[in-house]
Amino acid sequence: MGTWSASIFGNDTSCEVKEYFFEQYNLGKLPSDLHEEILNIYSKSLSDKEEQYNILLALAHCLWQVKELPAETLTEVRQIITDGSDLQVCKDLGATAKFLREREKALNKLLSDISTPKATAKKRVKPPVPVDSVYRNGCCLAFQYADEKWGVVITVESSFFKRKATLMFAQTDIKQNSVPTMDEVSKAHLLDNYFDTNSKYEHHHKLSLYGSHFLVAKEHPRLEEYNENFFTVIGHLPKWQNAYAGSSSGRQPYSQEDYEDFASIIQLYFSQNFENKKRTRETVKDLNRLFSEIKA
Repeated sequence: MGTWSASIFGNDTSCEVKEYFFEQYNLGKLPSDLHEEILNIYSKSLSDKEEQYNILLALAHCLWQVKELPAETLTEVRQIITDGSDLQVCKDLGATAKFLREREKALNKLLSDISTPKATAKKRVKPPVPVDSVYRNGCCLAFQYADEKWGVVITVESSFFKRKATLMFAQTDIKQNSVPTMDEVSKAHLLDNYFDTNSKYEHHHKLSLYGSHFLVAKEHPRLEEYNENFFTVIGHLPKWQNAYAGSSSGRQPYSQEDYEDFASIIQLYFSQNFENKKRTRETVKDLNRLFSEIKA
């Protein structure tokens, strides 16, 4: 999970929860259904205290915004905040004294807000109109590691609008001296610690993506520039459907104001994945059959 500030939504996971909640809320889903759905989507992440708290705090805020915060959820969040559980996780992860002070302030503000029901529920708004992008789902992007060898990532569950975007990467185990071909991509495996089609748990049949980049209006203009400098588009696969397990990790490279910082962060990020993540038994070609768009 990527963290870039001490605010409640200063991390990837909380932003994912909020974005998904209001995206579906604006499409007409009931808050009670979304409550259950989000807990199911993130079920495997709830065993990790850091992820669990980020999910629950974000979800509580969203439910409060629409005047549908259950009493038991409020009680659970109050306990997390008042007994110092969230702050203890931050300490265990090596947070600085400044970060802890800012986090405590953000937690207390959240608890103060959600302890009093809102006067009116947040209104549903018309969803933004999506735009096409060369980086759409299925885009295969070659890049160079620090040792100048070439790797490939594939965009999955990404979305693009005029002033914001979500860009998620599934990383392959390719690492070679030349720019990879699409034939080599089809024979590659993905890096994923949890993907297992033999598991009895349905969420293990989906990908835990290693990039989850939410680009807001300020960051959106950097998307094309940074990607064009760092990546080489080598082709497109079918748009994988229902492939995302709702769990991701990674920092926010597009928040960097300088391309050099962006390149350094995302290069390190992919290198760590290559060294530490398991390879799927299935090849990309196999996964195409599992996740490809169903043709009429």
